[in-house]
Amino acid sequence: MKENILLCADSESMKDPSLIGLPGEGLSMLSWLACETDAEACRAKARSRNGFDEAWVVSCDDMESINVAAAIKHDGFCGKVFLVVDGQNGSLASRASNAHIDGLWSEAMFARRYAQAKAQFAVSRGSEKADFGVDSFSGFSDASRARGDAGTGLCSGALSAGHVEGAGGGIFADSCDSRNEESRDRSGSPSFGKSDASAPKGLQDELQHSGSIGPSAAVAQAAQGNGGSAFRKEDQDALPYADSAPRVSYAVKGTPVKEGPGTVVAVVGGSGGCGKSTLSAVFALMASRAGLKTAAFDADLQFGDLDYLLGVSSPLRIEEVRDDPSRLNAVTTAPKAPLLVAAPRRLEVSELVAGEVVPMISAMKRAFDAVVVNTGAMWGDGHAGILEMADAVVFVMDRRPSSLRATVHAVELCARLGIATTGFTFVVNRYEKGSLLTAVDVSCALRGSRAVELADGGRDVDELLGAGYPDELLESRNVFIEGARGLLADILPERRAEMLCDGRKGSSKRRRTLFGKGGPK
Repeated sequence: MKENILLCADSESMKDPSLIGLPGEGLSMLSWLACETDAEACRAKARSRNGFDEAWVVSCDDMESINVAAAIKHDGFCGKVFLVVDGQNGSLASRASNAHIDGLWSEAMFARRYAQAKAQFAVSRGSEKADFGVDSFSGFSDASRARGDAGTGLCSGALSAGHVEGAGGGIFADSCDSRNEESRDRSGSPSFGKSDASAPKGLQDELQHSGSIGPSAAVAQAAQGNGGSAFRKEDQDALPYADSAPRVSYAVKGTPVKEGPGTVVAVVGGSGGCGKSTLSAVFALMASRAGLKTAAFDADLQFGDLDYLLGVSSPLRIEEVRDDPSRLNAVTTAPKAPLLVAAPRRLEVSELVAGEVVPMISAMKRAFDAVVVNTGAMWGDGHAGILEMADAVVFVMDRRPSSLRATVHAVELCARLGIATTGFTFVVNRYEKGSLLTAVDVSCALRGSRAVELADGGRDVDELLGAGYPDELLESRNVFIEGARGLLADILPERRAEMLCDGRKGSSKRRRTLFGKGGPK
């Protein structure tokens, strides 16, 4: 039987299909599915077979999956190209839209489409056992068959277990039952939806029945406040195979000192070395010293160093919270010190924990007055989620013109993703008289956006933070510290800003700076 669908997945997933939501499936045994693991082999097979009805791109050994999907789409040998993505995907959706990829699928949607295609080709051969070498549905676990595989969206006539019951069936049960009645033809056999005139013959309109969503719609949903996710809620929550582990849930005990949920302050930038980490550390220290219940979260997953700047020798790290969410409640801090969730200890762990950042921050928001989030210079899908959930965004650049150019690029990306930038506060850090870049330049380049200048605090800032003397720094009357305090007071809600200002009144003693720079002149 002709191979009608091309699947691109990495070697590990081919060996163990459970990694891509298809436990027990023998992918290489399916005559209708052509499987490849690297980008060039996928493109070559499409050319040699004169094309496929569909291409499913899940992952790849040697190239980012979005680039593989874009290349296959550009070659034009596949009728439709679908990309399987995981969780937050606002920027990915924008890239997919520009590449004209036909749709984005979550893992649950991919598994449903796979099961539909498998059943369809079995029916087209006149037997559920035709051309598979094994029972058509033997790849699915007994538990999955017992509950009717409600998560796959298959109509009851396609499976031996024709009703929905048990765990995992509640979400899709009603919609599947109603579709069953509508999709049966006069002979009583299930059909898989109306044919799409633009799709190759023999395949259903997967955009209608598999719940796939186009990249442009994904961007639109993100703009409407769906947390950067390109999937419907039922697709996010549903796991078609109950053998998969449940997703992690995070919670932090306690409530903010001031009523209402906490204020999430995201410190971001378009270039490295502009002072994001230092400003994040200072914000967290100021808020906690003022009596606000404060948390600091280091979302610079590769090179974050908030633990060093805050003087925390053995911090709680993101991967530790992911493995044991209860640790968020077990960590202890010094009086008037922020709770810190630090960046991963090992750089290679950063990709594994990226999807946990937003859920962790959401949980902390419910328990703290202020949550200060430090971010990295490398922008990814996680940035979109942080920016969308933040109550205040401080966009930092330094006095280099190149830093302003990077800021403009980042703001343009936010606009394409539908993230509102009107509430951003743009900061020219390390400003000195005669600097090439001023707040006026930034405001003009960003069409009237609010911009402020933070004076260069000199060696005091880095030396005192690095040496473990944050109190000395906060009480030193350093010009950078004074500017940062005013900026944070403007950002926080009124009642919390009052605590910040009241805390400063109790410290009137003028301290001499250690290095002779950055203090009063």
